[in-house]
Amino acid sequence: MKYIDAISAMGKQAVYDPKTYRPVNATNMEQVVANILWAEGSGANQYGDNGAAHGWGQFHKPAWTDATQHLGVQKDPAWAYGTGTRDLSKVRRAIQAYLERYVTEKRLGRKPTNEDYYRFYNRGFSGLNDSSVRVAPRYQTLLGLGNSPAPQQQQKAVQPAQQPVRQVSLSQQTPVPQKQRKTYTIKSGDTLWGLRNTLFPGKSWQDQQGMFTRFNPGVDMNRLRVGQSIYIE
Repeated sequence: MKYIDAISAMGKQAVYDPKTYRPVNATNMEQVVANILWAEGSGANQYGDNGAAHGWGQFHKPAWTDATQHLGVQKDPAWAYGTGTRDLSKVRRAIQAYLERYVTEKRLGRKPTNEDYYRFYNRGFSGLNDSSVRVAPRYQTLLGLGNSPAPQQQQKAVQPAQQPVRQVSLSQQTPVPQKQRKTYTIKSGDTLWGLRNTLFPGKSWQDQQGMFTRFNPGVDMNRLRVGQSIYIE
């Protein structure tokens, strides 16, 4: 059975209706996905994050690209950003693929839990790697429901040409000795997008976020201040 067909078949196990759905203590990935859709509270044509996120699941374009690449459908016009993000069935598959691509046992050194999935989807690698990072109110509700491991599906997925640098256990992400590290000081006019592409060129935004978190543990990339120094290697 193809990966994408398998996910479609599983969709019957956890129906998400935005008008009636109530979150549950998830015991499978489909319930995790449904809970995330509830937490995002979005619709097919809604925009969030000042227009940077769109549709069901409030996907940002780079994250949608990551998910569709993992599914092997990135060249299908029906899955294009702005089109696929309006299709609830496609978004359900994309959320699962996005989580399964990055929240892995290999990366964490243990089986992922519901909390791992919720923290990553809401706050990215900063939320996944640092439990002190606060998540949005609806995700706080989900964290209070339970944290049993939510088993990932085992269908064969289309793998990226190169393994992301983030897919290593956290124990392997040891800080680089400070004497070998270069710094950058935030200047007036710097933007988050510009910094990512200047400091970590040629990487996906998730790789850039992962590298920043490794070099600057405990620092929120979304809250940098003018004059603040950060490590860039």
